[in-house]
Amino acid sequence: MSLFESPYFCRAWVITRTDGVRLGFTDHDFPLEVDGIACNPATGFLPSQWAEKVGLQVSDMSASGVIDSDVITEADIDAGFYDLATVDFYAVDWKTAATKLLAKTQVHEITRGRTGIEFDLRGLSARAAAERAVVLARRCGLEYGGARDPKTGRGCGIDLDLPAYNLTSTIETVLNVRQFTIAAAVFADGWFNNGYIVWTSGDNAGVQRRIRVSASNGLGILLTFDRAMPKPMQAGDGFEIKAGCDGSFVSCQARANVRRYVGTFAPDHDVVTKYKIEGAQ
Repeated sequence: MSLFESPYFCRAWVITRTDGVRLGFTDHDFPLEVDGIACNPATGFLPSQWAEKVGLQVSDMSASGVIDSDVITEADIDAGFYDLATVDFYAVDWKTAATKLLAKTQVHEITRGRTGIEFDLRGLSARAAAERAVVLARRCGLEYGGARDPKTGRGCGIDLDLPAYNLTSTIETVLNVRQFTIAAAVFADGWFNNGYIVWTSGDNAGVQRRIRVSASNGLGILLTFDRAMPKPMQAGDGFEIKAGCDGSFVSCQARANVRRYVGTFAPDHDVVTKYKIEGAQ
């Protein structure tokens, strides 16, 4: 008799966050242990679909539920710990403790609904179906700072751990929830645009954010982020920032990496649609 036919059948799911923390849940009335993880009853997280398609087709699975502040918190979501987290679904015989892995998925998107948090999950087979070629466009399609990959061609090869592309420092002055300044350093305006910051100390330790703008002001270097930190920033908080790139040829020249630039020099749409006016110079 299969697990699905057992009168003791129930389901469980284990979330592995990007910071390594693992959380377990079950639709059974009592806690269970699956894959060494204690799975607590429901906890407000209810799967709306259990399916894993056969073969290499993309397998989508959705799940929704109300946040339990003791388990899945707003702060952890804002910190990005659930971005690209993996979610494994199991069939369980709660009497014999037998388990069967039903699906391995990954968090694709998290949205806040009126009744709670909704997780959009994708089957891991989606990776096999994902596009692997380098796309030619006006902007360079290589992963900035990534190692060169001979199979996919991705990665521009710049070592972001070099001092020219990396800065470790502390906050000088907090301006608002998305901006602060640091002491002046020898970096050009915009050098860290589209780069990343990772907090090394303070209440936001471990949180990563994208840098929108880095520019000099009268106080030093002003950093602006794409979204607010989950917890208040304070003067003295430590961080590491890595330079970014907008994918343009000019940026590639500034980084002495033109030989790896894979963008095109095609004209903009407005140039293509222009036409000569009789008598115009």
